[in-house]
Amino acid sequence: NVGSVTVDNLAVKLSGDGAADFTVVTGYKTKIKPGESSEIGLTFDPRTAKAEVKAVAVIEADGVQVPMNVQLKGTSMSPLLTVSPTTLRFRGIYLGEQSQSMPITIANDGNSPLELDVIPPTGDEWIIDLSGVKLSLGPGESTKVPVVFSPKTAGSKSELIDIRTKRAPVSPAQVSPEGEGLHRPPPVVETS
Repeated sequence: NVGSVTVDNLAVKLSGDGAADFTVVTGYKTKIKPGESSEIGLTFDPRTAKAEVKAVAVIEADGVQVPMNVQLKGTSMSPLLTVSPTTLRFRGIYLGEQSQSMPITIANDGNSPLELDVIPPTGDEWIIDLSGVKLSLGPGESTKVPVVFSPKTAGSKSELIDIRTKRAPVSPAQVSPEGEGLHRPPPVVETS
């Protein structure tokens, strides 16, 4: 702030065709006194492979646009990882039993090979058998990851399965398995 008035309610809004591929990192100062400054962080998390992604960061103070726009550009590279479905819904399963396997399909829709890491949920109620899963995919190839639900306790359950490319610090895709653990009803006893 090079002026003589405190800037209140600083906000950053993203606009443009590629705005969904950028995220404003929270934690920047929203009140800046004269002589102070604030660093505003942005992350780039592209959803598809594109030669160039563009957006604009618009700075506002007290709901009024200040004369400062920041042009954002990014390039997303292949390989392009697609995962479906993003949610697996298992019907109610009795405690101690296992569901039928449901597959997650992972495809390399890019033009470069990729190596996968499948990070299973931390809970022990989801079984992921990677023994038959192809973890190196060439362009156009896909693989299926089987997921089984085996509830240990009653109630609704949900977790996250992270799908990463090797050596990537973040997950480009997550799958949410959901299910319900059920108590087996008591046997019906007929009386005469």
